[in-house]
Amino acid sequence: MCSFIDLKTIQMMTRNLLVIPITFFMLTLTNCGDRRSCDDVVCGNNQSCINGNCYCLDGYEGPECQTIAAQKYVGNYTVVANCFQGSYIGAPFDFILWDGAYPNRITFGNFMNQGSVDAFIYTSPNNEGNIIEFAVNRGSFQANVSGQYLNNTGAGDILLNVQYYFGSQYGECQLTYYKQ
Repeated sequence: MCSFIDLKTIQMMTRNLLVIPITFFMLTLTNCGDRRSCDDVVCGNNQSCINGNCYCLDGYEGPECQTIAAQKYVGNYTVVANCFQGSYIGAPFDFILWDGAYPNRITFGNFMNQGSVDAFIYTSPNNEGNIIEFAVNRGSFQANVSGQYLNNTGAGDILLNVQYYFGSQYGECQLTYYKQ
């Protein structure tokens, strides 16, 4: 059994052992990688500062974040489906609208024969509004969708990855929207 003095010595040693790692952790945290401050950074319109750098807000793109990304999505599309499980239940054509209310929201006119569906545009770290995500919950039809805007052909195609339930049928499809 420890005496009172031995116990006090053990407590002091334990406290000193804890101070060293905590101090090291705090020094490491404050000097860590790319954690620059935004205090002295002034970003332009449609931008926000993250770790000392200016990035476009969602729905904006371009070197100065001057372009509304939704505008490039607007149009008529031919839809080609490649399903890994289940089958495509949509029409071979669709259209995308933008009502001008929000720079990061577009509307698919008849997504997989389920009527109009709002989708959200997210801006990537390289300031391009090329990321699309949305979910659909319409009774017996539920879907999670993520994708991207592709400019491979110069026309502005869209690639969507869709996981859905239609009643008890589960499906996974990759939809390519070819702009007309």
